[in-house]
Amino acid sequence: MTSPDWESIFAIWDALAEFDPSEVDAALRQLFESLARLLGADNVFWFAAVRLMSGAAANQDPGHGWRIRTFALWRPDREKLERLKLLQKSFDGKSDVPLGLTSTTLASGAGRFRVHRLRDGWIDFKTFQSTPHYERFYRKQRIDDRLWVMLPLGPDTESGFVIDKVATPKRFSASDAELAGLVFRGISWFHRALVLSHGLLVARSPLTTMERRVTQLLLTGRSEKEIAAALGSSIGTTHNHVGQIFRKFGVRSRAELTAIWLGHRVGRPSVRPC
Repeated sequence: MTSPDWESIFAIWDALAEFDPSEVDAALRQLFESLARLLGADNVFWFAAVRLMSGAAANQDPGHGWRIRTFALWRPDREKLERLKLLQKSFDGKSDVPLGLTSTTLASGAGRFRVHRLRDGWIDFKTFQSTPHYERFYRKQRIDDRLWVMLPLGPDTESGFVIDKVATPKRFSASDAELAGLVFRGISWFHRALVLSHGLLVARSPLTTMERRVTQLLLTGRSEKEIAAALGSSIGTTHNHVGQIFRKFGVRSRAELTAIWLGHRVGRPSVRPC
């Protein structure tokens, strides 16, 4: 690692630290941009996965009991969104495109920090190239190389970033993988904030789109009346959203909700019995 590499990493960490908890979506966009510049990438997306099965049931499951529960794209468009939704269906066995070696191998390594490149030997790439998954998710999308960074957030939740090079002969190097790994090693707090903002990790069920917006405004300290005005909703509707958010996170006040974001109290989701 060179001195400029470290300076680039520190700059990313410092930029993220400037955002407050209510600005996690803006912070994520900033991170996407920074990663693309740092690694010469053409596309970046984030996803969160949860473990819904364990034991024998997980061993027989293509995704080893893991399911993608939410995701965010750097430059979203309809095609990218549909592709990720199809990948979610593949995990659930509801698609005619089965999971690929990349997905199953990523899931099998859950529970530890890991960085992989498409061609670094962690999968049999030659075999993978002949699969329907590769045809649908790589060849048709002109993805020439891909880099994954996975970070566990407790026993049943993981946060992952996927970084792509599209239609270019230049691939990710071992140095690129090391650089990406170092970036994410230093921001586990941000992975946690991302997952929390979608109602995962401690909430009893994922937040709806409106509940996410209300939660972000709650974290700014705005009153329910001010939140209602900002969202164009009635005070009664906003109050109902706030109550539902409190129930999902198992808190009784805004102060307790904020404490979760500050790391003072973190619960652990339970694995669904099989």
